[in-house]
Amino acid sequence: MNLKQISNLALGALFLSSVIPLASQVVPAARDRGVPLAVGYGPSVFNVDWGQGRMEGGTAWVDYNPTLGLPGLEGLGFELEVRDVSFNRGSNPKNFREDTALGGYTFTIRHFNNFQPVAKILVGLGSIDYTTSSNSTYAHATRFIAASAIGLQYRLSGGVWIRADYEAQVWSRFANIATVPQGVTLTAMYNFKRGHRN
Repeated sequence: MNLKQISNLALGALFLSSVIPLASQVVPAARDRGVPLAVGYGPSVFNVDWGQGRMEGGTAWVDYNPTLGLPGLEGLGFELEVRDVSFNRGSNPKNFREDTALGGYTFTIRHFNNFQPVAKILVGLGSIDYTTSSNSTYAHATRFIAASAIGLQYRLSGGVWIRADYEAQVWSRFANIATVPQGVTLTAMYNFKRGHRN
């Protein structure tokens, strides 16, 4: 086999390899249907960073995941999240609780079928009930919060998923204290926009 035959054979193989992927994807592998919303609710365990150590509570959220049609932004979405941390508060102070309402961006890597990594950047407001150390009277404070989170969600069946995520919050300073609550949340979620294979 001479050099000209080898080059013709290589050129033919290159042409064939470029055409096969185009022909093999005549029908899309999956279709989306339904409303681009997901909702979730579940328990949270947080270090509230206010002399309490670990406390428990509940978290609810809703995600809006539109199809933007822009390369690289297929996993971009928007989230609203509310959390109440008020269980296992201990005795000092007895009335302690943390409530947050946050919103912002999520990014989900949808390359994998049943496992999907998730990242979030959120901002909003936080509310703390506590007792002041000087006179043990009830006090309340509301502050701006910036938060980030990473997590992993797993499809159990159809639109039913579970998600575990770790979130760290930075609260604006008050009472001369900078607080950085952080914790984990495990939620059961339902995705109204489900993909199905043909």
